[in-house]
Amino acid sequence: MFDVSVEEVFEAYKGRREGLLDALTCDIDELIRQLKSRSNEDLYLIGFPDGAWAVRRPAYELPVLRPEPTIGINRVMIRSSNSSSCKSSKRVKNGEHHDAEPVDESLWLQLMAVHSDAWLVSSAFYDGSKLSKLERSRLFDLINELEPLQVLVSRRRSRRKNKGKTTKFNS
Repeated sequence: MFDVSVEEVFEAYKGRREGLLDALTCDIDELIRQLKSRSNEDLYLIGFPDGAWAVRRPAYELPVLRPEPTIGINRVMIRSSNSSSCKSSKRVKNGEHHDAEPVDESLWLQLMAVHSDAWLVSSAFYDGSKLSKLERSRLFDLINELEPLQVLVSRRRSRRKNKGKTTKFNS
């Protein structure tokens, strides 16, 4: 790991955050298209320091070089979407059968935002692992000045919902 400043780590954090925010708010249709087209793979959503985002497969290298985002984000969406289209499909939990419920797009995006927030913070502190105690504290304060993705995604989704756009993945 090379020496970095608080500002460099924070700028990378903001870029990754912006990419994830775009994926979860502006580019939702493209995100869902990519996840559904590769439904047989475990995928994750990643943001890059330059503000771009991508859907990727895990590298499966050991040891992992940096924190990884939540893997398998497409499984919940696809499984629930597919199972809800068939009236006879059931989920099995502890030997009991339950009707499969479709996943609401807003709820799935909220879950994605929460997991993305956690990954962003872990990545920032991984990148800043060589910072001093005071520098890490400053980095934490800078990060806390920004609203979490979960709040921003929720706010943007509620605006879209109020305009009459409520959707489910199986629609």
